[in-house]
Amino acid sequence: MIGTKQKVEIAFLVVSFLDATRLYQDGEIDEFIARNVKSEILQRRGYSIDHLRRAMVDNGFLQRQPDGSRYWVNETFQGPDEQEQAKTTALNVLALTPQKKVICPYCNQQFSQTVILQHYLKKHSLRGYWQKRLDQYFETKRSR
Repeated sequence: MIGTKQKVEIAFLVVSFLDATRLYQDGEIDEFIARNVKSEILQRRGYSIDHLRRAMVDNGFLQRQPDGSRYWVNETFQGPDEQEQAKTTALNVLALTPQKKVICPYCNQQFSQTVILQHYLKKHSLRGYWQKRLDQYFETKRSR
């Protein structure tokens, strides 16, 4: 993680709303940040549009051409929704194993197959966390 936790979170969320199938000009990225990130955040020292764009690249969320003229979402990037889906899919597979009890990979507690997914959603899901961050950092809620 390069930068403050808050800056990395903002950069992560901005990239999660970009189209992973297209190339962006640097001006398009800048415009997207300016239009969506709260102005009081952009006015903080170290949180300018340039700083946030750099945080996206430095943390591997975005890749760019060496001259900085074009940007694209890193092919390995997974936003909050994709990460959550991958975790629930893995837990669904775990719940279908022939064992009667399964161990939660996040807290090492033992649960029955029928309870493991509910346990994860209640105790380990980050949906609520990311929703609070969207409300905190962004002007309006954006849909993917």
